[in-house]
Amino acid sequence: VIIGLPCFTSVAGFGSPTGLRKGAFFYHESTDYTSGGATAYVHHLERGRELPTSGLTVEVDRDAAIFLYGGCKVNTLTVNFETNSFVTGTFSLVGREELSIAELAYDVIPGATEIYVDDSQAPLFNTSGGEISIGERTGITYTTVEEDYSSTGKTRISGIPASGAAAIDRVAVAGTNVDVRTSTAVSSPYSSEASPLTSFETLVYIDGAYEEALSGSVTLNNNLNTDKFGLGSRYRLGLVEEQAEVEASLNLEFDDGKNYVKFINGTFFTLEFKSVSTASDSEIGTTGVLKQAYYFLPKCKYDGTTPNIEGVQYITHDNPITAIVDDELSTRDLIVILCNEETNDVEA
Repeated sequence: VIIGLPCFTSVAGFGSPTGLRKGAFFYHESTDYTSGGATAYVHHLERGRELPTSGLTVEVDRDAAIFLYGGCKVNTLTVNFETNSFVTGTFSLVGREELSIAELAYDVIPGATEIYVDDSQAPLFNTSGGEISIGERTGITYTTVEEDYSSTGKTRISGIPASGAAAIDRVAVAGTNVDVRTSTAVSSPYSSEASPLTSFETLVYIDGAYEEALSGSVTLNNNLNTDKFGLGSRYRLGLVEEQAEVEASLNLEFDDGKNYVKFINGTFFTLEFKSVSTASDSEIGTTGVLKQAYYFLPKCKYDGTTPNIEGVQYITHDNPITAIVDDELSTRDLIVILCNEETNDVEA
């Protein structure tokens, strides 16, 4: 789950949220646009007040083993709108701990014909035998799996040859990862072949009026404190949530001074990035609806410093922007609306 938020019911239009769910988005899915068997879905998302308690689990398949990174939360999310480029999103994840698929319960030495792992890890092993890795040593074979061996709460994996290419030929201490190349990920991960949104299809609006922007970005920073370590553990004790911030940036040409006046006066304004696909596969079925994404900051103001004029060329300046929660309109500081044919729950 990316940015904490509550959940909408699936009703026409954007209704009121129906209850807070930690770690979700304000989420709305509208099925109003159906034609020729295809349906255009609208997903409405707002930045949440709280992040998930437990966080995500990320799996990384390395050469020697599959590792799990638990308690992961998104620290920052940045959407970039660069000239002559795709619209890109960059996530930074912070995790609490690193875990392997299984670990040795006891030390082993070269020539050992059996190993032990915790009973909770037994389901990962093929009871009819197979191949495992211990640490960096791959290609070790086994024939038998016995759960709760001698009522120890440990699973014995035996039938490992005492010598040869498939044998244990090096010392491995308790806690060394044991990998069976069995992924815990979904069997068919979601993927899409749809054309990406581009800068050519993106427009910027300030207070509802088109603005000629050279480039821009939107950043959500959850400001996770990553320094909570303690005695007795090599892993983080937790990820402390500090004050989240929503920021944006626009690279503008100062041709009439209107944005500079907003900067000088500290005037609040609305900012919106609209990306509507014009690719050949952009129409959703025969609905006449194109795939699109909106990034809306309801209440923000310019931040930063006065531009430094260095020469006679036309003046451009990177304008940092800070967004705040709009209490008057009861909206969050970041709203995202996606329109596509996907029925997948965007929270998951």
